[in-house]
Amino acid sequence: VPSLLRGFSAPVKLHYDYSRQDLVFLMSHDSDGFNRWEAGQKLAVDVIQELIRDYQAGREMVLDPLLEGAFQKVLSDRQLDPAIAAKVLQLPSEAYLSELAEEIDVAAIHHVRKFVRATLAERLQGLFMDCYRHNRSEQPYQMNAEAVGRRSLQNLSLSYLMTLNSPLVLTLAQEQFENSDNMTDSLAALTLLAHSDFQAEREQALDAFYQRWQQD
Repeated sequence: VPSLLRGFSAPVKLHYDYSRQDLVFLMSHDSDGFNRWEAGQKLAVDVIQELIRDYQAGREMVLDPLLEGAFQKVLSDRQLDPAIAAKVLQLPSEAYLSELAEEIDVAAIHHVRKFVRATLAERLQGLFMDCYRHNRSEQPYQMNAEAVGRRSLQNLSLSYLMTLNSPLVLTLAQEQFENSDNMTDSLAALTLLAHSDFQAEREQALDAFYQRWQQD
């Protein structure tokens, strides 16, 4: 399976007829971090676009197990740089998916992307939880590449878990918001709480953030 344009930094769009199996392989094993991310984006786009067509046609949506398997491999790879893992596990944004659409169906794009995130979170919740706990540090805030990468992967894992609307995950988000000694983790938890269905906890967190930072 060719890993193309390795180490190439110019902004180009490469068209190559990768199969989904090829993209899973590159997403799981490529030693070039950018190509690994690119493979994950292409795989997710292909899966989401197919699901959008199913949604628009009124067909039942079923997540391709290849995407789930690729996420599982990345989440299980403790040798992978957390910063790269955090990027690889990000689904393409709604804005990017809109750019790729011939006709932009805002509702379909939003609904399908939300479905994919929730399905991945439900099926891989054990791995996301392990990933969150493994990267959550009790040490004082550090500003270095390793710590930044761990915070990124930790907060990404928490964002997937919050789609489950689980009281256990709600507690994790609240504890992170209340106990974090840095704005990155505090804002990440607050954002997830603010977009959650837990209304009382959402209002409490927003009020606490305002009271703490209203003079800044």
